Amino acid sequence: EKFGEAGGSVTVVPQEPEEQRGPVNSLSLADKIKGIATPFLRSLGLELFDVQISGHQLRVFIDKEAGVTIEDCGKLSRLLNPALDIADDLPYSYSLEVSSPGLNRPLRHEEDYVRFIGKKVKIKTCVKIMEQKVFIGRLDAFESGTVRMTTDGGNKCDIPFEQISKGCLEVDFPTETTREVKKTREVKTK
Repeated sequence: EKFGEAGGSVTVVPQEPEEQRGPVNSLSLADKIKGIATPFLRSLGLELFDVQISGHQLRVFIDKEAGVTIEDCGKLSRLLNPALDIADDLPYSYSLEVSSPGLNRPLRHEEDYVRFIGKKVKIKTCVKIMEQKVFIGRLDAFESGTVRMTTDGGNKCDIPFEQISKGCLEVDFPTETTREVKKTREVKTK
Protein backbone atom coordinates (compact mmCIF):
# COMPACT_ATOMS: atom_id res chain seq x y z
CA GLU A 1 0.00 0.00 0.00
CA LYS A 2 1.42 3.36 -0.99
CA PHE A 3 0.40 6.46 0.91
CA GLY A 4 -0.10 10.18 0.41
CA GLU A 5 2.12 12.60 -1.39
CA ALA A 6 5.81 13.35 -0.91
CA GLY A 7 4.95 15.84 1.86
CA GLY A 8 3.60 13.13 4.14
CA SER A 9 0.48 11.07 4.33
CA VAL A 10 -2.65 10.96 6.37
CA THR A 11 -4.12 7.89 8.03
CA VAL A 12 -7.48 8.39 9.67
CA VAL A 13 -8.91 5.82 12.07
CA PRO A 14 -12.23 7.18 13.39
CA GLN A 15 -13.10 5.91 16.85
CA GLU A 16 -16.27 7.88 17.57
CA PRO A 17 -19.69 7.67 15.93
CA GLU A 18 -20.26 10.32 13.24
CA GLU A 19 -22.71 12.33 15.34
CA GLN A 20 -20.16 12.67 18.19
CA ARG A 21 -17.36 13.88 15.92
CA GLY A 22 -19.30 16.89 14.76
CA PRO A 23 -19.45 18.44 11.30
CA VAL A 24 -15.68 18.38 10.61
CA ASN A 25 -14.69 15.34 8.59
CA SER A 26 -11.49 13.55 9.64
CA LEU A 27 -9.59 14.10 6.41
CA SER A 28 -10.00 17.87 6.53
CA LEU A 29 -9.06 17.76 10.21
CA ALA A 30 -5.81 15.97 9.36
CA ASP A 31 -5.14 18.53 6.63
CA LYS A 32 -5.64 21.34 9.17
CA ILE A 33 -3.20 19.68 11.55
CA LYS A 34 -0.65 19.33 8.72
CA GLY A 35 -1.10 23.04 7.98
CA ILE A 36 -0.50 23.99 11.61
CA ALA A 37 2.55 21.70 11.87
CA THR A 38 4.28 22.69 8.60
CA PRO A 39 5.95 25.96 9.75
CA PHE A 40 7.32 24.25 12.86
CA LEU A 41 8.60 21.29 10.84
CA ARG A 42 10.41 23.62 8.43
CA SER A 43 11.97 25.66 11.24
CA LEU A 44 13.36 22.47 12.81
CA GLY A 45 14.59 20.95 9.53
CA LEU A 46 12.08 18.09 9.76
CA GLU A 47 9.67 16.56 7.29
CA LEU A 48 6.19 15.26 7.94
CA PHE A 49 5.98 11.52 7.43
CA ASP A 50 2.43 10.79 8.57
CA VAL A 51 -0.50 12.09 10.63
CA GLN A 52 -2.78 9.56 12.34
CA ILE A 53 -5.97 10.42 14.18
CA SER A 54 -7.62 7.81 16.35
CA GLY A 55 -10.39 9.15 18.56
CA HIS A 56 -8.79 11.92 20.63
CA GLN A 57 -5.25 10.56 20.02
CA LEU A 58 -3.20 12.51 17.46
CA ARG A 59 0.05 10.97 16.25
CA VAL A 60 2.48 13.01 14.18
CA PHE A 61 5.34 11.06 12.62
CA ILE A 62 8.41 13.05 11.58
CA ASP A 63 11.57 12.25 9.66
CA LYS A 64 14.83 13.83 8.53
CA GLU A 65 17.79 12.75 6.46
CA ALA A 66 20.10 12.09 9.43
CA GLY A 67 17.39 10.32 11.42
CA VAL A 68 15.04 11.60 14.09
CA THR A 69 16.22 12.06 17.68
CA ILE A 70 14.15 12.19 20.83
CA GLU A 71 15.14 15.85 21.05
CA ASP A 72 13.53 16.46 17.62
CA CYS A 73 10.30 14.88 18.84
CA GLY A 74 10.36 16.91 22.05
CA LYS A 75 11.02 20.21 20.25
CA LEU A 76 8.17 19.69 17.80
CA SER A 77 5.83 18.57 20.57
CA ARG A 78 6.62 21.69 22.64
CA LEU A 79 5.89 23.93 19.62
CA LEU A 80 2.91 22.07 18.17
CA ASN A 81 0.96 21.32 21.35
CA PRO A 82 0.21 24.97 22.27
CA ALA A 83 -0.56 25.78 18.62
CA LEU A 84 -3.13 22.97 18.52
CA ASP A 85 -4.56 24.12 21.87
CA ILE A 86 -5.37 27.59 20.49
CA ALA A 87 -6.48 26.49 17.00
CA ASP A 88 -10.10 27.58 16.57
CA ASP A 89 -11.05 25.12 13.87
CA LEU A 90 -10.26 21.88 15.76
CA PRO A 91 -13.52 20.38 17.06
CA TYR A 92 -12.11 19.01 20.33
CA SER A 93 -8.86 18.55 22.24
CA TYR A 94 -6.30 15.87 21.40
CA SER A 95 -3.56 13.98 23.13
CA LEU A 96 -0.47 14.63 20.99
CA GLU A 97 2.24 12.06 20.32
CA VAL A 98 5.26 12.92 18.15
CA SER A 99 7.59 10.16 16.98
CA SER A 100 9.73 8.84 14.15
CA PRO A 101 8.49 6.26 11.64
CA GLY A 102 10.60 3.70 13.54
CA LEU A 103 13.35 1.24 12.69
CA ASN A 104 11.17 -0.51 10.12
CA ARG A 105 10.28 2.76 8.37
CA PRO A 106 7.89 2.21 5.47
CA LEU A 107 9.20 3.01 1.98
CA ARG A 108 6.32 4.66 0.14
CA HIS A 109 7.74 6.70 -2.71
CA GLU A 110 10.41 6.27 -5.37
CA GLU A 111 12.47 8.90 -3.52
CA ASP A 112 12.55 6.65 -0.45
CA TYR A 113 14.20 3.86 -2.44
CA VAL A 114 16.83 6.29 -3.73
CA ARG A 115 17.41 7.73 -0.25
CA PHE A 116 18.00 4.34 1.36
CA ILE A 117 20.34 2.74 -1.19
CA GLY A 118 22.78 0.52 0.71
CA LYS A 119 20.28 -0.25 3.50
CA LYS A 120 18.61 -3.54 4.31
CA VAL A 121 14.99 -3.65 3.12
CA LYS A 122 11.98 -5.94 2.99
CA ILE A 123 9.81 -5.72 -0.11
CA LYS A 124 6.48 -7.43 -0.77
CA THR A 125 5.22 -7.57 -4.34
CA CYS A 126 1.73 -7.81 -5.86
CA VAL A 127 2.77 -10.67 -8.14
CA LYS A 128 5.43 -13.33 -7.96
CA ILE A 129 8.86 -12.34 -9.20
CA MET A 130 11.48 -15.10 -9.34
CA GLU A 131 8.82 -17.42 -7.83
CA GLN A 132 8.37 -15.34 -4.67
CA LYS A 133 6.53 -12.30 -3.35
CA VAL A 134 8.74 -11.34 -0.36
CA PHE A 135 12.32 -10.14 -0.71
CA ILE A 136 14.73 -9.26 2.09
CA GLY A 137 18.19 -7.93 1.33
CA ARG A 138 20.37 -4.95 0.48
CA LEU A 139 19.00 -2.15 -1.70
CA ASP A 140 21.57 -1.69 -4.48
CA ALA A 141 19.98 0.94 -6.73
CA PHE A 142 16.81 2.52 -8.01
CA GLU A 143 16.90 3.13 -11.75
CA SER A 144 14.19 3.75 -14.33
CA GLY A 145 11.37 2.81 -11.97
CA THR A 146 13.08 -0.41 -10.88
CA VAL A 147 14.40 -1.42 -7.47
CA ARG A 148 17.65 -3.37 -7.75
CA MET A 149 18.61 -5.43 -4.71
CA THR A 150 20.72 -8.32 -3.52
CA THR A 151 18.75 -10.71 -1.33
CA ASP A 152 20.14 -12.16 1.88
CA GLY A 153 20.61 -15.36 -0.13
CA GLY A 154 22.93 -13.54 -2.55
CA ASN A 155 20.50 -13.37 -5.49
CA LYS A 156 20.36 -10.20 -7.56
CA CYS A 157 16.85 -9.12 -8.48
CA ASP A 158 15.07 -6.26 -10.20
CA ILE A 159 11.62 -5.31 -8.92
CA PRO A 160 9.46 -2.84 -10.85
CA PHE A 161 8.25 -0.11 -8.48
CA GLU A 162 4.64 -0.50 -9.65
CA GLN A 163 4.74 -4.17 -8.54
CA ILE A 164 5.64 -3.29 -4.93
CA SER A 165 2.71 -3.61 -2.54
CA LYS A 166 4.75 -2.78 0.56
CA GLY A 167 8.34 -1.88 1.34
CA CYS A 168 10.14 -1.04 4.55
CA LEU A 169 13.58 -0.78 6.09
CA GLU A 170 14.75 -3.81 8.02
CA VAL A 171 16.89 -3.75 11.13
CA ASP A 172 20.40 -4.68 10.07
CA PHE A 173 21.89 -6.68 12.93
CA PRO A 174 25.64 -7.26 12.67
CA THR A 175 26.60 -10.76 11.60
CA GLU A 176 29.66 -12.69 12.75
CA THR A 177 31.40 -11.65 9.54
CA THR A 178 30.80 -7.93 10.12
CA ARG A 179 31.91 -8.28 13.76
CA GLU A 180 35.13 -10.00 12.68
CA VAL A 181 35.81 -7.32 10.03
CA LYS A 182 35.28 -4.62 12.66
CA LYS A 183 37.67 -6.37 15.09
CA THR A 184 40.27 -6.69 12.31
CA ARG A 185 39.96 -2.95 11.55
CA GLU A 186 40.30 -2.09 15.25
CA VAL A 187 43.47 -4.21 15.58
CA LYS A 188 45.01 -2.61 12.45
CA THR A 189 44.35 0.92 13.73
CA LYS A 190 45.99 0.32 17.13
